[in-house]
Amino acid sequence: MNSLLNERLRGDSSGFRRRSNEADIKASLEEFLNGKIGSHFLIEGVSRLSGGAGNETHAFDLVRGSSRRRLILRVKAPGACCDTHIPSEFQMMRAVQHFLPIAEPLYVAEGTDDFGAPAIICGYVEGVQAPPSEQSKASGMGAVFGEGLRQKLAPQFINFEADLHAFDWSASDLSHFAQPRPNTTDAIDWRLAFWDRVWEQDQIEEHPTIVLVREWLEKHKPPADKISLLHGDFRNGNFFYDPSSGRITGILDWELCSLGDRHCDLGYTMLPAWGHVDRNGNFLNAGLATFDEFKHRYEARSGLTIDPERLHYYVIFNIWWSAIALLGTALNHAANQRTQMDVMYNLISGKGGYDICDLNRMIVGN
Repeated sequence: MNSLLNERLRGDSSGFRRRSNEADIKASLEEFLNGKIGSHFLIEGVSRLSGGAGNETHAFDLVRGSSRRRLILRVKAPGACCDTHIPSEFQMMRAVQHFLPIAEPLYVAEGTDDFGAPAIICGYVEGVQAPPSEQSKASGMGAVFGEGLRQKLAPQFINFEADLHAFDWSASDLSHFAQPRPNTTDAIDWRLAFWDRVWEQDQIEEHPTIVLVREWLEKHKPPADKISLLHGDFRNGNFFYDPSSGRITGILDWELCSLGDRHCDLGYTMLPAWGHVDRNGNFLNAGLATFDEFKHRYEARSGLTIDPERLHYYVIFNIWWSAIALLGTALNHAANQRTQMDVMYNLISGKGGYDICDLNRMIVGN
């Protein structure tokens, strides 16, 4: 991951430039795929999709004889709020595609020659991310699914996170990943070091809460009893579902994937920003399940326990790095015109203020 930060330091910060129009994308796809599948195909229906702040996303049809398949090209965009590594994402998707519903990963372009930046070509997943009444909310934050839909989605959502963490990844090709040792603090040491450097590079101004919470995180680092595959962004808004059946059709956004302590994923899933309180006053994690509901199903499905102390630690860690990403990286990229998402980044930086308030309440004031 440090190579990504080195790349950004060396990069041109003179302003964001949109990478390609549809004709350029079509030509690049034709040249790239010709080297993968030969010349007997057509590229049709190229269109740019909204969303995907860390990527430029294009849909297209791959036509081969009488076969037509809708596919997605995702090209890493400059100025993402969190630095991501396309080859790692591709390997993770390959590792989980046989037991989780995801867009099938087909091809990866690791360098910049083909599309101007690293890219993935994958299958197209049908579905919606939130009920129509909630789709205006930023990335599904606090989405209210309603009791009927919640009862359908929650068991699937929890099962998929449990399956991810319980999976034996030892035979998977994860050569792009740093592989922490179990029963050590390797994983959290590396994550803390990464976000230390992000804050050093991107901070607009120093903030005492970031420093004080970092000291607390260092003092209370828990060893990981098991090293699991981590999604990094497992929450509402990052899965597609069929609104008629309530079936989850695809888990999205693997950009922040890593290897580490399962509680890091669980703590992120249970951040206050993703949930809401139901009509009975119960907090629903990711808008889907109370803590007791989540714990019972997760432990039964995975055979793994949820340790309250480690969960608390990783809730704080996730709020801390969220504050760094929003008050540092997002604002820095917007100010230096490194991103096409400058309006959104200035908007969501407000959540960084809430993160600081949460950190003050949880750590600084105690």
